[in-house]
Amino acid sequence: MKWVDGRMQYQHRIAYESQHGPVPEGMHVHHTCGNKLCVSPEHLVALTAGEHFRMHSIPKAAEYYQSLEKCQKGHGLSDHNGHRICKVCRYERNKRWKQNTGVRERNIEVKRLWRTKRKETGLAYV
Repeated sequence: MKWVDGRMQYQHRIAYESQHGPVPEGMHVHHTCGNKLCVSPEHLVALTAGEHFRMHSIPKAAEYYQSLEKCQKGHGLSDHNGHRICKVCRYERNKRWKQNTGVRERNIEVKRLWRTKRKETGLAYV
């Protein structure tokens, strides 16, 4: 970043403006070379926010996540309905959720309630 006209501006925007003129209102400057540090005016183009978002997020994120082999904790990933998931982390997360919400205890309590009702009514166990 650099001070220009009393405010901070990104170097790549300054480089774009030196060759192409001011960046149109609401436009983003995109690096066609993919190098964020590049300030070569030939590698810079103005895009709308939507175009810039699509160029960076969707293909790059999908490519990045498909290339992963391990989760953040080092467990292997497996494919699940087109998504890469860590079964170990998912199991641990579900286990913590059940402990925090008391799901298991409620299920046990419901089963006890049904058993006592069956005994009282004389219904056979299934």
